[in-house]
Amino acid sequence: MKFLVNSMLGKLARLLRIFGYDTVYAEEVEKSAPDSRLLEYAIENDRIIITRDLPFHKRAKDRTIYVEGFDAYENLLKLEKKLGLTLTFSLNKARCSTCNSVLKKIDDKTTIVNDINPNTFQDHDEFYQCLNTRCNKIYWEGTHIEKIVKKLNEKA
Repeated sequence: MKFLVNSMLGKLARLLRIFGYDTVYAEEVEKSAPDSRLLEYAIENDRIIITRDLPFHKRAKDRTIYVEGFDAYENLLKLEKKLGLTLTFSLNKARCSTCNSVLKKIDDKTTIVNDINPNTFQDHDEFYQCLNTRCNKIYWEGTHIEKIVKKLNEKA
């Protein structure tokens, strides 16, 4: 299941990526893209559009899912129920929260010793890196993941 999340839902896009869902943010398609362009992109790339724009949803019901409210965690839980999403975190299935690219496990963490905080390097053994050469962001399962999972459990 692949998604296109409109510009009102950036945090939701990042959360979907963290849980491993291929999610494009509308601003990555085209800055201030009109609805017609987003719909065209979704059809071309077989993506479901997630939107808070009710008029847009009504015009493109076959391709959109409408979510209400501003709470990204609550919207993620609603999508979990509606679409049967799995919200179990695993670094080996997560996507880059910044650019949506696939992550690759770093086999030898000494190769990134100068790229991360020394305490993080010491405290963690498993790291992944974004395969997008313009991004190259490095990931590990830190307390931020615990906080996300805790917040989801509180809202459930």
